[in-house]
Amino acid sequence: MNERLKNKVIVISGGTKGVARHMVKAFVENGAYAIFSGRDRAAAQQVLDDLGELRDRAEFVSTDLRSVSCCKALFDTAVERYGYIDGFVNYSGDVSAASLTECSEETFDTIFDINVKAAFFCCKYAIKCMGERGGSIVLCGSPHAWGGELDRAAYSVSKGALMTLSEHIAKN
Repeated sequence: MNERLKNKVIVISGGTKGVARHMVKAFVENGAYAIFSGRDRAAAQQVLDDLGELRDRAEFVSTDLRSVSCCKALFDTAVERYGYIDGFVNYSGDVSAASLTECSEETFDTIFDINVKAAFFCCKYAIKCMGERGGSIVLCGSPHAWGGELDRAAYSVSKGALMTLSEHIAKN
């Protein structure tokens, strides 16, 4: 067990898929409590089942991160259960492919609602929940933030926005 994570409370957005599902397991195995979000209840149940005896150290909160009130509810749930949080990992994201000239408004809005708006408001609530005790925020980025790909215009811009958000948080 990693003593630095012992009894830390970590909120993870998008914890039912990809790398984040492994983060949930790693945090819990190293002594932390994990509150993770997503929309796929079956995938969340699999994450919880995979934890075995450590299952009581994790909680799934069904969350539509496109809704600011759902972002707030994710953090409210963590504070109601544990009284505080120590960290937030923003993993959720939409990687829809579209070039600048082919990107629809719907695709753009979906990408920005998940990748930027949700991250922005989750960070807001994370910082408020951490308060004076402080904590850590991890915003999962992408090399697309620095240059992008022809078929990932909105995604690349959204990852650039996360880089700016991270710099803003670091200065406050």
